[in-house]
Amino acid sequence: FLLGLTCSFAEVPGLIHYQGRVLDAGCPLNGTNSLVLRLYDAPTAGSLLYADSNNVVLIDGVYSTMLGDDTVSGSLTNALTNAAVYIEVQIGGTVLSPRE
Repeated sequence: FLLGLTCSFAEVPGLIHYQGRVLDAGCPLNGTNSLVLRLYDAPTAGSLLYADSNNVVLIDGVYSTMLGDDTVSGSLTNALTNAAVYIEVQIGGTVLSPRE
């Protein structure tokens, strides 16, 4: 019997801030572009765990978005319970490589 002992457990967040920078032939992109973020269980191929889609504004190639606010497929909470998760970025129809 222990008095005063408390435990706390971390919860998977509902939203995750994500930002990146996009260059085309070394030049930063500007303007509004479609952005799809996909979470996989492997660095190549693998199973799709989650997908989110947004439009983002690029300023000097930099964009910022929230992962989990516009779900297309899967569950962010379930995806983040995997031992390893890799994010794939697709901007304006082009899939960037490699996954992170």
